[in-house]
Amino acid sequence: MMKKVLEFWDKGCAWLCSFGADKYLHLIVGLVFAIVVAAIIRATTPGCYETAYAFMGVVGTAVVMILKEMLDFFRGGRFDGVDALFGVIGGVVGAMLWMI
Repeated sequence: MMKKVLEFWDKGCAWLCSFGADKYLHLIVGLVFAIVVAAIIRATTPGCYETAYAFMGVVGTAVVMILKEMLDFFRGGRFDGVDALFGVIGGVVGAMLWMI
């Protein structure tokens, strides 16, 4: 039993290490951005549900991440949808933390 748990752990660690460091940076930036957007919207538009603030944090994060990747593309780079996805995932995590 313990051997299977350790094999599962090793596979999970190898999978997490397979992503580049920039993916985790996008995740962290998305998380922080969603919380900041939710806090700004809460301060400027009182009276809504906390879930609405969190949702707007995720929407704002998705817009910013897509715009950032489009900017990279127009500067001669490539549009990396996985970077944008990791940013949005970070935004979702930030929204969930906001609602706690």
